[in-house]
Formats: sequence, structure tokens, C-alpha cells
Amino acid sequence: HTASKDFKCDQCNYATIRKMCFKQHLLRHKALKELKCDVCSYATNIKGLLKRHVLSHRSSKEFQCDRCDYGTSVKEHLQLHSLKHTDSKGFKCDRCSYVTCTKGNLKTHLLTHSTFKDLKCDQCDYSTNRKE
Repeated sequence: HTASKDFKCDQCNYATIRKMCFKQHLLRHKALKELKCDVCSYATNIKGLLKRHVLSHRSSKEFQCDRCDYGTSVKEHLQLHSLKHTDSKGFKCDRCSYVTCTKGNLKTHLLTHSTFKDLKCDQCDYSTNRKE
């Protein structure tokens, strides 16, 4: 730690010299603005993801599984469903039922569980649940 803090949060008194730590800190403020589905318990802080999710509740199921009677209006949901018919389990969240086809999506999702911080800086009040 040095006296000069190049990255300062405009929403609280947090400051750091590390760009990555600053980006992670900003996600804490963003996570507070969760967008929730009116039909189920799905929540996200990305408007486009909520819009895509809401489509999954439509009665039109244009994407049909060729191995069972599952159908969805969201192509990615069919891709996730298809994992059930293979040995591959995809990338699962260990804190909820979320599952995805990509590791990057899982990493982003894990930020939604940032209410507790396991890793704490011993020189300031910064804490995180990510080792990066």
C-alpha cells in the first residue's frame, strides 16, 4: 500500500492502486441493483439477461429437445438442458441451482453471492470473495 490511490470510488470512500481490485469493488455497488423476474426467483443485475430469461416463461417453445419432451423459447436454455443427457455437467454454482455452459458465465454469476467476503486485506478495509 502506498499513500497514492489512483482509483477512487465515487459512491463510497473506497480507493486502491490496483485497477482489478477497483473493478471488483464497483461490482459490489452494481450487485445491489438486482433485477428480478416477476414469475420466478431468477435475479440478475444485467438487463439483457433478465429480458432473455423472461422469454423462457412464454408458452411458445421453439427450441425442442430431440431426446425428451423439453421445450423452451431460449436457445441457451436448451443447450443447458442438453447437458442432462450427457456425462458433462457443465459449470454449476455450489451455492445455488445455477448452471451454465461456460466457466466465464459461472465466474460472473458467483459475484451475485458476494454478501460475505472471505478474503480480507490486512492493510485496509477491503474484502472480497475472489482471489484475483
